[in-house]
Amino acid sequence: MSSAGEGRATLWMALNVTQNKDIRSKERGAALTPLYETLVSKHIAEPWFIDVVKGINAQKKYLGNEAAVAMFEAIVESSKADKVNAAALFFAAYTSGSDDPDKGRSYLERISKDYPKTTYGTAVTAMTTKPAQSEVGQIAPNFYAEAFDGFEFSLEDYRGKGVVLDFYGFW
Repeated sequence: MSSAGEGRATLWMALNVTQNKDIRSKERGAALTPLYETLVSKHIAEPWFIDVVKGINAQKKYLGNEAAVAMFEAIVESSKADKVNAAALFFAAYTSGSDDPDKGRSYLERISKDYPKTTYGTAVTAMTTKPAQSEVGQIAPNFYAEAFDGFEFSLEDYRGKGVVLDFYGFW
């Protein structure tokens, strides 16, 4: 099996630990930690690594907030991908923010400064935009997003053209 295939298999195992009825809830952190540590240390440059960041965030209940934040910080130190780093900082902000609001804000400020042209940079901008800047009739602030097929775009790409925004989600 190739390194990438091994990594995808490890990610699959990590994402499915919570479905394994043989692993008790209180033991899931011990099962997940080595899987995510392996992914962070060996597969951080893979194009699918953003799924690892999202997996850590989704399973921080089992990993523990402190361990999840440590993994997010390790990712930011090692990854060269802006999208991955912005996601790791965003999730670290909300994971640590309830215990240490200043630390959470520092992560968000870093996203604004270092990764503004990412989806998470757009989210931080939206969170800090003053209501008067988003009233009807105002020029919409620029944002960055990614389509289902991975195509990255910004609203600025479409200035002067008619644009329909369709927001949806699975909640």
